[in-house]
Amino acid sequence: MVALWVLYRVGPERGWFPPCFFHSVTHLYCPGCGSTRAVYRLLHGDLKGCFSANVLLFPSALLTLWVARRMDTPLSGREYFSIIVLYLFYGIARNLPFEPFVFLMPR
Repeated sequence: MVALWVLYRVGPERGWFPPCFFHSVTHLYCPGCGSTRAVYRLLHGDLKGCFSANVLLFPSALLTLWVARRMDTPLSGREYFSIIVLYLFYGIARNLPFEPFVFLMPR
């Protein structure tokens, strides 16, 4: 909760949030790149900006809630595999330099 308050008040553009290590090393976008900007924009009511920063933010949040809800039963191997494939394909697709995939790059 404190992190959301700080993010709401300060914003990621001020430069004190740590950069994405994966992007710093490889110059590629990981599936999480743009998530801080997406949450900041969501906290300020900018849904379009939120989706332009990271379109996978909402599905990831729903997936996290779904997994947390069923903590008493572990995920099956098929479910783990599906989640890994989803993030892997998203990570690859958002680095492709042609349409329609350029819209997946964080802005």
